[in-house]
Amino acid sequence: MLKVYNPNNCLKHSAKLKTIQDVIKTETPSISFLKKSNGENFASTFLMVWILYLNETLDLKRPLSESQIEMLSGMIISDYPMLTVADITFIFKKAITGKYGEFYESLSIPKIMKWFADYFEERCEIAEMISQQEHSKSKEPLSAKWNNEVVKEMFKGVSETISERPPLPTLPEILQSSEKYQEMLKESCKNLSVDQLEKIISKWKKYPNKEVYQKILEKELKSREKQNP
Repeated sequence: MLKVYNPNNCLKHSAKLKTIQDVIKTETPSISFLKKSNGENFASTFLMVWILYLNETLDLKRPLSESQIEMLSGMIISDYPMLTVADITFIFKKAITGKYGEFYESLSIPKIMKWFADYFEERCEIAEMISQQEHSKSKEPLSAKWNNEVVKEMFKGVSETISERPPLPTLPEILQSSEKYQEMLKESCKNLSVDQLEKIISKWKKYPNKEVYQKILEKELKSREKQNP
């Protein structure tokens, strides 16, 4: 699998990844899935290969050291497990092509983590925009409230638990088994950091009739705060 998702191969087939919308539509495994399916060492190696590739491609005077590469890999796994191979390809492609500005002959962990933070925030905003577009297309009040495609876009990229499960239930199934659906969200939000939970709660407040989901996220956030006062 590392051969399939190595930088050379991914970048070779990355021409279609021109926007974050393209990334969201591209079905590739997430970091969390790689970790769950092949172990943490595999997921770490996957990211380290990408970081090393960046180091070598940019030909910097002060590249990241081996220990920094290993540390950075662990931080990405911890903070952004929901990002996919397509996301990683898009982020590093932007870096290599100079979209993140000048490197001034050096790379650092804070610099790269800022790329990821900025990208994740923009990704959430675009997913929200897609959701709103789908919401506005719906003519029936009930389907506008529970439109299956809107729900999928709201959760896409937010948590691996949802994206790895079978396709989300249809409208009748959602209405008949909302408790099961809420349980999915409870499990999913456990993979998110406190900052990510806060950002998503803030964004989801804009959605009408989604209070039940917001409360689940808020409950998880309060639980984290009690654990780390």
